Amino acid sequence: MFEPRVLNEIRKIVTCLGRRFILPFKWDNSKGLLLPIESNVQKTVSKIVFLHFIIHIIYTSVSLLTARKSGPEGERMKPAHLFFLVVMWAHYFPCFETQCSLNKRKFQMAIFFKEVVTSFQKFKSKLSLGPIFS
Repeated sequence: MFEPRVLNEIRKIVTCLGRRFILPFKWDNSKGLLLPIESNVQKTVSKIVFLHFIIHIIYTSVSLLTARKSGPEGERMKPAHLFFLVVMWAHYFPCFETQCSLNKRKFQMAIFFKEVVTSFQKFKSKLSLGPIFS
């Protein structure tokens, strides 16, 4: 599960998103763990992302409400367009919740990640006692 190859992939993602201030974590190379960051730039970027989600939720809601109004056949939305709006509208809520959770609970998430990694390493060391069927 948390072999060096997997931790390396997690490190790449956290480093890339952390540099863009989208993810409120940075990677500790010495311990292989997540560290929460507190910076004004990260808080500002988070507020911009929240505003982006709210604007899109409002836009898709208004688009769906106006699509329900009946009009001449040429002005009605096509079913594919309606499907796209519904999917995008439903998609923004979990994305918004995920982004909120990342910023509100970043310290707890870092502690949880540390506990999972250390518990897995202890479990792995217990399994390496020797061959079971010898």
